[in-house]
Amino acid sequence: FPKEYVDHEIPTHLIIEPVSACNLRCIMCYQIDESFTNSKEFMGKMSLDLFKKIIDDAHAIGVKAITLTGRGEPTLHQKLAEMIEYVATKENIFEFKLNSNATFLSKKICHAIFKNNVNQVVISGDHYIKEDYERLRLNCNFEDVVKRVDMLFNIRKDFYPESTTEIRVSGIDNEKTLNREKFRDFWIKRSDHVTA
Repeated sequence: FPKEYVDHEIPTHLIIEPVSACNLRCIMCYQIDESFTNSKEFMGKMSLDLFKKIIDDAHAIGVKAITLTGRGEPTLHQKLAEMIEYVATKENIFEFKLNSNATFLSKKICHAIFKNNVNQVVISGDHYIKEDYERLRLNCNFEDVVKRVDMLFNIRKDFYPESTTEIRVSGIDNEKTLNREKFRDFWIKRSDHVTA
C-alpha cells in the first residue's frame, strides 16, 4: 500500500498496547512525565477478553498486521504469552511483531514467540556499554537485559532452529555520540554467544 500510495478503507496494520505502564524511566521517553504516569486514567492493562475481541474484530475486517507495543512494556502483562498464541490462530494476520525492552522476557514468552511464529521481535536497547545503557534506561540492569536477549537466542537455537523470527535490537542515539559499528557488533553477535 505505501509503495503504490493505495488508500485502503480499513487499517492494514494495527498497533495494540497491552500495557500502558513501563518499569523503566528512559530519559528520552514520556514515561518520565509524572503527570502522565501518576494518572490512573492514562495507565492500565488490557484484559485478555478485550484483547481477543480486538483481534477477532481486526481479523474480521481484514487487518493483516499486528504489533504489540505502545507507551508501555508488553512483557509486564501476565497474559502476554496467551495474547501471542491467540493472534497466531488468525490465518489472515500474516505479519506479527513485538517490541520490548527485554527486562521481563521470560522462558514462557520466548517459547510463545517462536512457537507462534512472531515475525519480528524488536528489543529496545540504546547502547553496548553498561554505564551508558543504564544512564539512558533508568531502572535497568544491563547485564540482565543481555542475559535475557541471550536466552531469547538460546531458546530459538535449542528448540526452534528452523524459526524465521527476526530478532532486532534498536535504539536512540540520544547524544549523537554512539559508535554505531560497535553497537551493531555487540548486539548482532549475541546470536554467536549463545551456549549449547
